[in-house]
Amino acid sequence: MYDRMIAELKSELEPIQFVSQDEVFSYFIQYVENADELRKMISYGFFRFEYQRVKLCFKDTIFEEGICAIVQTFHVAMKEHLEECKPYLKEFAIRIAKGSANISRMRFLSTERRPQRLDLFAKDVLRDIAEMIENSIQPYLNMFYQVLRIVEGKGNNPKPKLGNIVRELTKDELFRMLYCDLTFGENIARWRNAYEHGSYRTEQDKIIVQFEDDEVVLERNELQRVLIIVDWLLAMHKTSYMLFTVDYGNFIKVENISEMTDANSLQDIIVMHIAEASSMYSCWLESFSEENRLIIISMQNVDVPRDEITKLLNIITLITRNTYKIILCYDGKVHYATKPVGNGYECTVFGQHE
Repeated sequence: MYDRMIAELKSELEPIQFVSQDEVFSYFIQYVENADELRKMISYGFFRFEYQRVKLCFKDTIFEEGICAIVQTFHVAMKEHLEECKPYLKEFAIRIAKGSANISRMRFLSTERRPQRLDLFAKDVLRDIAEMIENSIQPYLNMFYQVLRIVEGKGNNPKPKLGNIVRELTKDELFRMLYCDLTFGENIARWRNAYEHGSYRTEQDKIIVQFEDDEVVLERNELQRVLIIVDWLLAMHKTSYMLFTVDYGNFIKVENISEMTDANSLQDIIVMHIAEASSMYSCWLESFSEENRLIIISMQNVDVPRDEITKLLNIITLITRNTYKIILCYDGKVHYATKPVGNGYECTVFGQHE
């Protein structure tokens, strides 16, 4: 079931397969105060996907500026307006978790093969743009907007609409460029509306998207570029929120994981975290079988030292609550095999690793 998702995750992580934990830490430490917590989270496999996007796409760009601005706003809010912010943090966390679950579901539905017919291509891409903005980016935007209002002394807005949120945020030049200028001068809320209202058509080799009293005429690759920008905006906000949790995660009180996501989405998150953690220890997640309760990991063309393998096995056991067998291979041969035993696991080692 997870074969395609695992292949996509591997493809995403492969460009930074030899990046060390120290390199990831050295970049993200500029955004946080709790260095110990950051290092701990990185050692557990977090921030690998975020660093991949920074290293390949965001470094020295407007998206990096966006991360800085969002994180700075969070710091000001939590230091100067903590009691006012605290009542909303759980709600933000739940909405963001559900938005993340939406992305994992889209992984199962998405395909690199878009329709060749232009009208179907336009519908397909515009649907993905609208879906990401409405269900995945909007929770992050809402948190940033509400926190910014608290910082500015305006208080929480109980029922803001996406259009109002984006209009308020784009009064700032940086966010006007991010949420509007990069998407052909139309803000991302209007791109969401264009699909929902069916306000687009094709003429010969052009895609015409209608925005109230304006329209944008695009080539096929230009519409695809809008989807890429929306994906980058999502990654920018996800990275900013992850950094927020390093310093302020202890203020987010969610009693039951079911409040944040359902069982299927939780399993998707587990698969992604195992892939991320494996990459941090120079390994790949190769297979995840719910039916057989089996996880297969392989080393990335290097014989990983035993102490590093032990760390990885401990992390995977923790992630899966010790309910899966784990097989770890190198050069086509099984080198480690574990099985749950009581509250821990029993590991069989084949060959020598120093």
